[in-house]
Amino acid sequence: MKQSRKPLLILGTRTLAVEFADVISEIQEFQLSGFVENMDKARCSEKLENMPVYWIDDIKDMADTHLAVCGLATTKRSFFVEQAENLYMRFAKVVHPSARISSKSTIGDGTIVNPGVIVASHTEIGKH
Repeated sequence: MKQSRKPLLILGTRTLAVEFADVISEIQEFQLSGFVENMDKARCSEKLENMPVYWIDDIKDMADTHLAVCGLATTKRSFFVEQAENLYMRFAKVVHPSARISSKSTIGDGTIVNPGVIVASHTEIGKH
């Protein structure tokens, strides 16, 4: 029985979000559904990487069916994550198949582990 891919949203619409989209495209567990913007609503009128861009307030209806990760590399990251959490969005742990994570380590929700990364034994990586 083939397992269906989990729909995933990326919070953010800039360079890091596009980089994460590329990583996610190589992971069979997830299907990228689009990006989320929270500062400039005009960005929602155009696609990014041929994917829709949703306004933050519009993802509430997607919280039951989608997971998210934050692709924002600024000090506004925590605020964006909190906005999504207030809309009941849950966060994924995204691990590229070429990464190695020790079975004695943990990674938190919202974490993205890129290709080739090695997470050593007894390492704790927190949320986001």
